[in-house]
Amino acid sequence: MHRQAQDPLFLLTLPRGWFRSSTQSRLPERVSTTVQLMRGTVVLRLLGIREQTAATLPTLDFTGRLQTNGTIDQGQGRLRWPEGSQESVEVSQALDGSYQLQRSGLRGALTPTKNSLGVVHEALLWFGLGRLLRRGSRTEQTVTLVREESTPGLLSGTLALTEEREELLKLRDEVVMARRLRYQASGLGYPKERERGTLWLGPQGEVLKGDLIPSFVATAAMAPEKNDPAFALKTLESGQWRAEQGSNGWTVTHSEGKLEAELDFERRLRRLTSRLTGTSLVAEWDGTALRYAYPSLLPKFAAVPEGGVALFLASLLLPEPIAGQAIGQKRSVLLLPLITGDELALSGELTRLPDSPKKTRRYRLTLDGGTIAELEADALGLVRLTSNGALAATRKP
Repeated sequence: MHRQAQDPLFLLTLPRGWFRSSTQSRLPERVSTTVQLMRGTVVLRLLGIREQTAATLPTLDFTGRLQTNGTIDQGQGRLRWPEGSQESVEVSQALDGSYQLQRSGLRGALTPTKNSLGVVHEALLWFGLGRLLRRGSRTEQTVTLVREESTPGLLSGTLALTEEREELLKLRDEVVMARRLRYQASGLGYPKERERGTLWLGPQGEVLKGDLIPSFVATAAMAPEKNDPAFALKTLESGQWRAEQGSNGWTVTHSEGKLEAELDFERRLRRLTSRLTGTSLVAEWDGTALRYAYPSLLPKFAAVPEGGVALFLASLLLPEPIAGQAIGQKRSVLLLPLITGDELALSGELTRLPDSPKKTRRYRLTLDGGTIAELEADALGLVRLTSNGALAATRKP
């Protein structure tokens, strides 16, 4: 599908609440992005356009498939962040006419980023990070880091580290000679003040303290347990971690039973079971990627209201969101924004209003939650959309 000169550009403004909860802290209340609307015979697409004025915001890339009667049977929305990370939502029509929605981060396969030294779960940084890094190197080294949100969902990104020097680090129970490293985290949804900072590694390569996870502070360096082939690390707030060596590598556990993991002898992740969010996550390294899932979480299903029609967010930018709708006619709708937040599907009603004095088409869209939007469109597409909330769109000249 190629861009045509007649494909219009829009400035699209979306509510912050439509985005993933872990990213909302770094977004303004209203998120504006430029998109180009491209329509083929069976494909409807919004192509995000990166602008320097919005260099810190994500771009939206959406593709949907239209059936011959103008209805929708599948689509995918993708968010691309400036540092290269991506999120997505997929939708497909089920046999009963409802729509199955699946957000990224709940199941899939994560491959290491380019030049990464390995894949590390955030909760296992304390044990595995130091052994993955080349000791004494002053050049930047990166690992692929995965972390769980406060609610079920996995984020992945990069943790870039540069070793600075060795220095004495005072912990609660002892003073330790530690390796000081400077880091930068990208694509992981951390608050901005934690995306850059310092962390310290102990004698066994264990993380003792750092700005990345301020609540994680060891009371002393990792030490062998008495009469047991295992290491233990106690922390001020998050209990005790334990790593036991066996015939196939290491087994890592937490005193509160929230995580169990198997690592190889090089401390690279092989298997993981986590209950950090209260919902079980399982993951396994297959040699090329980390395959993961929250097995108890099923895809969401959303039903189109009786006699209604499903609309993509892109549908609102067309000359006619619903083909052939007569003036005064009301149609029940299911809006599928395909943004990555919790509001994956919104029920509502689209009313065709009398045409404006300029003979442009006018519509009113009401959505669950109290959003009311007014749309005006001509033969090329939407002219403007205004609402009583953060949702807005304007066609660019």
